[in-house]
Amino acid sequence: MDARLAGSAQLFETSRHYLRQSVKGLDGSHLRQRVGKANSILWTLGHITVGRLRLLTMLGESVDIPWTKVVGRGADEVTDALPDAADVFARWDDAARSLAERLERLSVDELLAPARYRLPGSDGTMLGTINYFAFHEAYHTGQLAVIRKALNQGLPRRTVDRLVAVGS
Repeated sequence: MDARLAGSAQLFETSRHYLRQSVKGLDGSHLRQRVGKANSILWTLGHITVGRLRLLTMLGESVDIPWTKVVGRGADEVTDALPDAADVFARWDDAARSLAERLERLSVDELLAPARYRLPGSDGTMLGTINYFAFHEAYHTGQLAVIRKALNQGLPRRTVDRLVAVGS
């Protein structure tokens, strides 16, 4: 893997870890429940998955991108139209594996190629696009934890507990 991808690759992996923690033990009703006008956990998971799939297509992979009208950029949540959670998790897992493999194979020419879109904070290259999507995913993964806590389903603060134990 090109060294310039290390930060984004790590951020994708960290998001994967926290995404799984953020949904651990939640049932279907919690996944679909909204807090005020905020999107549900399931909507957000679908949105993150669609983002990974879009990035894969930008990197030249041939993948089907479902649910864009339901969870795509700017889509209002319609709870009854949401995909099945098991389908979202299966697509997420496939996309996570495919993206990790694709990042390993990217050439310097591919990284420095002009991006298809100008994205906030991007330098106009595919490397900038990858960096943007890593941020996008981390941003929404953080939302999952906030939504979960708003549903009174918060997780213990394990990271803080471990840091204190190591520093003691």
